Amino acid sequence: MMTANPIIPEPIDKAHYAALLALNERVVEKTAPLNEAKLHRFVTGAVYARQVAQGEGLLIVLDETADFYDSPNFEFFADRHGSFYYVDRIIVGQALTGQGVGRRLYADLTEWIGRSGGGHLCCEVNTQPPNPVSHKFHQAIGFTACGEGSWTGDEGKTKHVHYYEMAIAPLKS
Repeated sequence: MMTANPIIPEPIDKAHYAALLALNERVVEKTAPLNEAKLHRFVTGAVYARQVAQGEGLLIVLDETADFYDSPNFEFFADRHGSFYYVDRIIVGQALTGQGVGRRLYADLTEWIGRSGGGHLCCEVNTQPPNPVSHKFHQAIGFTACGEGSWTGDEGKTKHVHYYEMAIAPLKS
């Protein structure tokens, strides 16, 4: 049996939900709580949902039509852009950190957006609790800061974020 290259993004497989939930739980203070039902809703409602290494990394992206998603961060971009792609979460497991997996996931995503006609790719990164590695990463791959926000999460803790966006040009045929 051939083993998949861990850096090749592939559609999220329900067989890997347990691994993806455990991955999210390890960094929940930097993302948001997730259970199987919510993960399934995100995967089925996403415009782009990919994993690597059988659940050791993931990237979930929604667009402006995700009416099931209630988030002040999402609303910030909805107010700013009529049409956009919103990164709900990108997580790379510790064993794959530093191997270009995050860059590969974003490269696959931006190529997909370009083939889809281009658009605004948007995300937020926590400033409280701090996530300096993610800020540096997102800036290094071309995101630019476009605002700040604060909100209280489901767990009752206040989070502060910087908003980022990147314009993705349409790819020519």
